[in-house]
Amino acid sequence: AGRYEKFTQDPYWLVDLMARYQFTDNLSATVNVNNLFDKAYFTNIGFYDSAYDGDPRNVMVTTRWDF
Repeated sequence: AGRYEKFTQDPYWLVDLMARYQFTDNLSATVNVNNLFDKAYFTNIGFYDSAYDGDPRNVMVTTRWDF
């Protein structure tokens, strides 16, 4: 009989951050940071010893021009 690894996970917090700056009436920029503290976690723990890693820290910058 094979041995199976049991996945467990303690409770955790994820912190996201968003900042927006309005340069003019038409132009703005936004910065989003997901998983600010780069917490390692599982998004899903399933059958057959499977677990899926959560997303690491990621940053997105967008600009917007309104007509």
